[in-house]
Amino acid sequence: MSIHPPSRLGKLLAIVVAFFLVGFLGLSYFLGLSYCDDRTELIGNHPMAAQLAANAGSAALDTRLKMQIRFALRHQAALDQLLAGQQNPASPNYHRWVKTGAFFQRFGPTKSEVKAASDWLLEEGFNVTGVSAGYLEFTGSVEQAQRTFAVKIARFGKSGAFANTADPFIPVRFANVIGAVTGMDNMVHAAPVSQRTNDDFDPNAIIGGNAAFGPSDFHTFYDDNPSPGRDGNGDCVAIVGTSDFLDSSMTAFTNQFGLPPISYTRVLHGDNPGINGAEVEAELDLQWTHAAAPGASIAFHLGGYLVDDIAGAVNDNQCGAISISYGFCGPSAAFINGVIHPLFLQAAAQGQSVFVSSGDQGAAGLGYDPVTNSCVAGNSPSVNEMSADPAVTSVGGTQFKPTMASGNDQGFTIESAWNDVSGAGGGGASQIFSKPDYQVGPGVPNDGARDVPDISMMASPNAPGAFFGHDMSGTGQVVCCIGGTSLSAPIWAGFSRALAEIAGQTRLGNLNPIIYQLANQHYATAGFRDATIGNNGYNGLPGFNAGPGYDQASGWGSVDFEVFADAVNGFLNANASPTPTAMPTATPTPIPTPTPQPTGGVLSVPVAMTFPTTATGRPGSMKTLVIGNLSRTTPLSLDVGTLAAPFGVSGAGHYSVAARASISIAILFSPANCGSAKALLQITSSDPKHRNASVKVAAVVKGGKLSIPAKVAFNTSISSIATRTVILKNTGAGMLSGSAQAFAADSPFTILGGPVTFWLAPKQTQAVTVQFKPASSGKVQESLVIAMVEPAGSASIRVSGTSK
Repeated sequence: MSIHPPSRLGKLLAIVVAFFLVGFLGLSYFLGLSYCDDRTELIGNHPMAAQLAANAGSAALDTRLKMQIRFALRHQAALDQLLAGQQNPASPNYHRWVKTGAFFQRFGPTKSEVKAASDWLLEEGFNVTGVSAGYLEFTGSVEQAQRTFAVKIARFGKSGAFANTADPFIPVRFANVIGAVTGMDNMVHAAPVSQRTNDDFDPNAIIGGNAAFGPSDFHTFYDDNPSPGRDGNGDCVAIVGTSDFLDSSMTAFTNQFGLPPISYTRVLHGDNPGINGAEVEAELDLQWTHAAAPGASIAFHLGGYLVDDIAGAVNDNQCGAISISYGFCGPSAAFINGVIHPLFLQAAAQGQSVFVSSGDQGAAGLGYDPVTNSCVAGNSPSVNEMSADPAVTSVGGTQFKPTMASGNDQGFTIESAWNDVSGAGGGGASQIFSKPDYQVGPGVPNDGARDVPDISMMASPNAPGAFFGHDMSGTGQVVCCIGGTSLSAPIWAGFSRALAEIAGQTRLGNLNPIIYQLANQHYATAGFRDATIGNNGYNGLPGFNAGPGYDQASGWGSVDFEVFADAVNGFLNANASPTPTAMPTATPTPIPTPTPQPTGGVLSVPVAMTFPTTATGRPGSMKTLVIGNLSRTTPLSLDVGTLAAPFGVSGAGHYSVAARASISIAILFSPANCGSAKALLQITSSDPKHRNASVKVAAVVKGGKLSIPAKVAFNTSISSIATRTVILKNTGAGMLSGSAQAFAADSPFTILGGPVTFWLAPKQTQAVTVQFKPASSGKVQESLVIAMVEPAGSASIRVSGTSK
């Protein structure tokens, strides 16, 4: 699809050219500039909170920013094929994991692309401080970032929060090279998701008088028997964290419960952040990973920036599993897609199984508060998008009332979805990721979105709650009680190492294809424990109900470890063949690829959809496409296609529409350049008369137009100071942004208040006050330069002064 510039573009460019040829001798007082340039927009690369927050002012122009360009992955189709083959026993790539350091050689940017991006930043006046295969680090001022990326960086309230309020623009040549630009905001925060009760107890009183769970209770309840050959020996779990911990807390935990010492190492990324508010998270993660896999060692990746810790665990590639008990609040879609997602794809390709807590705020998820610049419970449905990544396993939470005798658990009791006074298990539909092929089965919503969680485990700190070794004023002691999905995630990470060991596998990669195939084929016999009670409503939101099969409150439920491990062992060893023969002895039943079935139905869909005229520099818009089935008796099967930029489809995929029902699909339009855009959305259906239908999608984008005076003249004495106000006006239909540049230091002209940066909606104006302070008699002439960002370019106003 091409975007054609408006027919008046040539005339306007001619005016610009003529202006520069004849200087400032034109007869017109106003000069008009309106044109498009060769830039493209990085869609979704600004926090939504920045767009919605009230009382936003401009950030200080001289504020220094530490930024990164995160490179997009190359050969995405080949990577997708590799990942699918690594989980397909019939593929020559089955369980052939990418070696350490080889991922970016195959799928990262080329050296020439990295150099080109670095050179561009240097040309723009930034300082490039670090170069990597995955990203470039660079520094610059707010003013530089605004000019280069065509954004406004605003401040919010008194919390110190700042962010770009719109998506940045980059040169078109980097459209498929740059995946995200970070550092123009400070709204992204990583929050640990552990929950604990308010009571602290003496260790002896905990064990003797409290009905909470220690490791042996956990093993009994979930039928887990970690022993030689099934305790994770020979591999390790990578845990990420942002706080250090006391070694004595680890010792207290293992001594209290008769466990072998935890074999752990700290792997620093940057300076050690020391012990801080996330210490409890570190204690919980290490101790309960060890409880699930006492034979596995632990690499604790520690630093002040969680992304670096995750990247360290992935790039290090020493451990077959990674546990993440954090969630992000305030991220942009590009942060998740361009920064986090490539790391998880790399981990999956390397055979690493990643487990992420689904969150502790139920269906509300983590929200962002610009007033305090911190994470809070959300007020609209959302999920931990890091856990919704298709390359990771999202772990939810359950609660239950155990049967205890003399302080010891007596075995399994019914679990329900976790939801108590302390929190609720996260779950729902992703707003970023579409539904992966493996996510099918009874109860899986037909919503086109990646749903979470995938699987669950004990999470309530109250029912029953878990003991842990804690820093009590500098001394490690076992206290009660801890919980949250940050308890269930490390348990699953540890258990995955036992699964691999039992199955005789070095690594398992993304565990979800195995979980979903077993759930679909052998749910009743593969050890799944369905949680059919409760919901994850939270913070006034109703949430999702637990029910038979899959649900968005608990996923597939929890498992009986021994039965599930045997099922995984049988599944892998019945189908595993690293070098398959022409006639494999066995193949798994593949997850069916949804295709329209000839079941009839009557398709109803509009033939065209037109977006209202919009402008560059403005947020993208969305329209709803309603697709119906007019049949009174027969369901309709259909597939909705995708659209290329600047359009997008939120909800592409397969649907089954009941008789006399309809579905709604969101069509997105995010303009990057001026002109008109057209596309065809393809729909295939089981309607015999409309097997192949299409919807014409169209939009028109207009740019801004700058009107300025051609000249400004002063006439004053040497001893006087004169001022004149210049009015800049946007007479176009789109956003206009730029800055009035300062005069030279020795010039008699100055801009009061320094350089003026402006962002003008249609018909808005910006005043620029110029001062003339002559140092000698005579006439002087200079130019007030207007550097344009959107649309790109420059203009000048002739400024002259005469003094006697």
